[in-house]
Amino acid sequence: MFSTGTNIENEHLRTHSLDWDSFYSYSCDKKYKTSRGEVVTTKVCGSLENLVRELLKGAGLNYGSSHSGRRTLATWLDRKGYDLELIQLILGHRNPDMTLEYIDPDLPRIKAAFQSIWKGVKPAA
Repeated sequence: MFSTGTNIENEHLRTHSLDWDSFYSYSCDKKYKTSRGEVVTTKVCGSLENLVRELLKGAGLNYGSSHSGRRTLATWLDRKGYDLELIQLILGHRNPDMTLEYIDPDLPRIKAAFQSIWKGVKPAA
């Protein structure tokens, strides 16, 4: 999504009082050990969440975050009927249980499914 070249994202950052070079310089290397004891290095950008928050504020959305955006996307895709496997792939989760944590329950849909299951079942006499 972001690059250091001249593009729409960089221009948007410059016009909204966010300095791309400062943002990019906040990224740093983080080292951690894997379960096999290997040391792995990954890039961590501590200000990405702040960047998203500032972009949302610039759009007039004062209470959003990158995390709430992911939850909203997962819930929206679910409501549109996309299957869990696709939503999991889009969010980049390895485990579908994690993806389910991002999807807000749709109580009317749950109630309709429950009623549909029991439709035509007669109580025991």
